[in-house]
Formats: sequence, C-alpha cells, structure tokens
Amino acid sequence: MKLKEKFGERYSKSYDQFYKKKDYAAECDYLEYLFKRYKLDVKSILDIGCGTGGHLIELKKRGYEVTGVDQSQYMLDIASKKLKKNNIECDLYCADMTNFNIDCQYDVIISMFTVMGYMNTNGQLSLACRNIFNHINLNGNFIFDVWYGPAVLADPPQKTSKKETVDNKEFIRYNDIKLDTFNHRVEVAYSFTEKENDKINFSDTETHMVRYFFPQEITYFLSSVGFKNIDCHPFMKKQSKLTDSDWNMAVVAHK
Repeated sequence: MKLKEKFGERYSKSYDQFYKKKDYAAECDYLEYLFKRYKLDVKSILDIGCGTGGHLIELKKRGYEVTGVDQSQYMLDIASKKLKKNNIECDLYCADMTNFNIDCQYDVIISMFTVMGYMNTNGQLSLACRNIFNHINLNGNFIFDVWYGPAVLADPPQKTSKKETVDNKEFIRYNDIKLDTFNHRVEVAYSFTEKENDKINFSDTETHMVRYFFPQEITYFLSSVGFKNIDCHPFMKKQSKLTDSDWNMAVVAHK
C-alpha cells in the first residue's frame, strides 16, 4: 500500500495556524549564539526542510543570504507568498534532503524542527549526511535539532490535542502516538480539521514517522561522511549538558 504523502496540501495549509506561537526569532537568536560560540564566519545559509519559511524570513532580515529546500511543494508555495509579502527574495527548491543538488556551497546548513528525524532508515540518514556535507563550504558547519533518545524513553510522548483560532477559522488537531523502541521511532498520527462558523471546511489525516537519536549514533553517521568536531547540546539552552529531561538535542558538526 502506498503511504500517504506527508506535508500534503491540507496539512500545509494548517501548518502556520498550529504553530503560530512558534518563536522563530528566539530560535534564530540561538543559532547566532552558536555562530558566536564556535567563532563561525557566516554569510550564506541553506535551510533544509525550510517549510513555510519562518527561519528563512527571520535570518534574511538579519542580513544573511539564505536559500530554502523542502520536499513539500505545498509548504514552499506558502513560503513563497510569505517571502513576497515581506519583500524578501530567496531561492527555494523542492527536493528531498537525500538527493537535492544545488550548484553551490554554504557557510552553514541548518535543518530545524527535527527535520532530520524523518530520515527513518540508516540508508536515508547516510545519504542525507553525505549530500549535506557536499553542500557545505570548507570549514563550514551543519547545525540541526532532533529528538534526544534518552529523554524520549524517560518521558514517552503522549496523545495531545491543539486548537487555534485565526480570522474566525478554528483549527483543531489531535495526534495519536505509537513508540517503536526497536527502530528508534515515534509514529505520530495526526487528525486535523478546519472549521468556520461551525461548518467544517475540511478534515484530513497524516501519519509521520519521526526518529529519535543518541549522541554516539548521530556522531557515527556524521563522522562517517567526513564531519569532525561534532558536539551535542540541549536545544535552545546555553552552557549546559544534555539530561534525560532534554527532549530536543542540538547538533553542531564541523566540516
């Protein structure tokens, strides 16, 4: 049976509503903290899994040259409209992170909001790491965040629901969770609905398989393609070590 497309048209249409409270500016502050901490000279940034462009817009406003890649054309269409609204020019490419090919190398490649977690198999992960390595300048860096394995196992994910109201439209989402400890994955089954004046505009489902990682594991895959000086930190925290309560892990890999 063919798997349903992830980040399809309806999910993408609802994405910014469900994550309207996501603080892209704070996450870009954290990226700039890492740039300074590692003494990185950053002018060009490639955002893999750029989605609807939240990080692209914020980083461009801060003076960086940015480019976006995402496998969902629906997400990129929304990003394009938001970039135009903000009078920002930015190249966007619809491609998978395992095989995108841009004739350019970048000072830093980022992949935010656990995009790397969608590399469910070791083969996919190896291809993605190698492809990313090939698109980074000499002495450049790869910075991303993923779910941290020990924290996922210590505090397993639970069923949740979310409701947001935007311009008289109500967006409702439920998710069901299955933990697959053998394959280091979490199956997240989303059910989402858009309502307006108590009338359902649409209702749909998507299932996302998200992998969680352990530091030695991710270090192995990155180092096997040539990355060195690989560090793991609690995401959005400064000067602290990972603990079993840190669900999100930031990884910094130097070429």
